[in-house]
Amino acid sequence: MKKISNEFIINQYQSGIESYSKFTVEVGLWKSEKYVFEKYLKKSDNILDLGCGTGRTTFPLRELGYEKIIGIDLTPEMIERAKGLNEFYCTNLNFKIGDAGNLNFSDSCFDSVIFSFNGLMSIPGTTNRK
Repeated sequence: MKKISNEFIINQYQSGIESYSKFTVEVGLWKSEKYVFEKYLKKSDNILDLGCGTGRTTFPLRELGYEKIIGIDLTPEMIERAKGLNEFYCTNLNFKIGDAGNLNFSDSCFDSVIFSFNGLMSIPGTTNRK
């Protein structure tokens, strides 16, 4: 079986930028996500949104009153589009290119970490996902 690499993942998501952007603007949070976030996240939490894509979960969290959010995604084009959507949402959220398997943050700098949709399964290798 061929191993999936980060480059493969990036290439796959690059082709879906328009769809992900549309999903971000037109769909936002699922009801189940909203329920879980409001139940378990505190408005004062420092939140890391891993695999944020174009900000589908990041922007609605901000709209719900969560102010300290950083969105990380492996695909540079996703991050560029998320940064561009800051203007649409009248926000200045922090989006960065980053690898969930190799984060550059100090220990315990986040109170909560979310990994929505299919991000977890996009991490190459069972060991890396664990």
